[in-house]
Parts: sequence; C-alpha cells; structure tokens
Amino acid sequence: MTLSLTTALGYSQADVELYVNNTGLMWENAGKFGATMVFAEHRYFGKSLPEFVPQTGVPPPLNALTFLSAEQALADFATLIDFLRKDEGFDAVVAFGGSYGGMLASWLRIKYPWSVDGVIAGSAPILSFIDTGFDYGSYGQKVTFDASAAGGSTDLCETQIRQAWQEVFKLGESSQGCASLNQVFRLCPNSQVGNSDDALELA
Repeated sequence: MTLSLTTALGYSQADVELYVNNTGLMWENAGKFGATMVFAEHRYFGKSLPEFVPQTGVPPPLNALTFLSAEQALADFATLIDFLRKDEGFDAVVAFGGSYGGMLASWLRIKYPWSVDGVIAGSAPILSFIDTGFDYGSYGQKVTFDASAAGGSTDLCETQIRQAWQEVFKLGESSQGCASLNQVFRLCPNSQVGNSDDALELA
C-alpha cells in the first residue's frame, strides 16, 4: 500500500470508532486530495489507557489523572505527526476536529505550528477565549447570530426561540409546569426538571 503525502488527522474525545463513523467532511475530501486519513484517539479514551490504570472499568486513580490533560494530548498528536512525516513520508498534514477536538486541533497549530499545515476546527469555541479570560457570553452571541436572519435562519427563528425559553422558565416555577416539561421533552428520571434552576439548565 502506498501512503499519500497528505494526511487528514482527526481527533476524538471518546472511543475513536464513534468519530470514524460520524464524520463527513474528511471522507468527502480525502479521495479528492489523495489523502490518507488517520484518526488519533485521545489518551484515556476508548482502550488507550496507561498500563498502570486497572483495566477493570474502575476510574483511574487520582495520581494517574495528571497525564490526562490537553497538553499531554497535544504532545501525543505532535509525536504521532512527527512519526507520520519521518517514517511514513507524509508531506502535508491537515488536522480536523469538532468541539473539544477542534480546540485541540487549533491549539496544536498554536503550540506545535510546524506539525500541521492547516486546521479545520468545527464547533470549536475558539472565540470564547478572549485575552486571558473566558468570555461566557460569546457562545450565546454566536448561537443567537446563527438563529437570526443575518445568520441564515428565518426571520422568526430567534424570536420564537426566545419565546420558547420564556415559556420553559415560566413552567419551571410550578410543580405542574415541571411535570409538563418532563413529559414534553421525555426526560430520563435522573434528568427531570423539578424547579426553576432545572428549567434554566434545560433551556
């Protein structure tokens, strides 16, 4: 088998098979560019547990959690890419990721800029990080824009969502209203709305 000089590298935060079977963009473009796709599983997910963590389904001991960090994952990915370039002859590498995986791909480009030639980060809250702090309102602003006419939705979408939230908040003020929310949203027993704080979480 001849390996392509272009690699699409996808990142996961769960068992890697879940991501392999739920991605589209990479599969659609790999053939066009003659790319080989490599899915890298995040450490401590799926079967990628360190040897000193019992393979019994019991959570790892606290002293092992030191190695479960974004920094460690980035180092893993940079090492993998270095191997692909040196030992497998890959020339260009484009990293893909969504949500946390998108953040990892973006951070990889920042921390190890020589390891990837480009990044496509979907659903990654990159713009939520402003200066040195976290802007808690920026995600809501982006979602609101997506629901607006300017963001490509219908004229009424943003208004109707806001009205629906007000109705959810109102229902959360009474036990009868909470029961209605639980029924309408078919909430599991351990996720049911019981008060106004729960209604806010639901919204």
